[in-house]
Amino acid sequence: MITYQIKCFGMLSEVIGEQIYIECNTEYSVGELIKHLEKDYPKLEAIPVKVAQNDQLLDDSAIVISGTLSMFPPFSGG
Repeated sequence: MITYQIKCFGMLSEVIGEQIYIECNTEYSVGELIKHLEKDYPKLEAIPVKVAQNDQLLDDSAIVISGTLSMFPPFSGG
């Protein structure tokens, strides 16, 4: 069993919550994980989401290993 602990920041914490856990039988790619979350949180479909693991931003095709993930809404520098 694979467990993802997902920490959400910014507006994502208002949509999903600050932290959730997902358990599944297979590893997801980032894109698959986001699609899975959109089923439970339809408002996510309108938000471009960035996912990081081990302090590294991942692209949509990256396979996410079991562990802690961070999800961010769009952000800009200043």
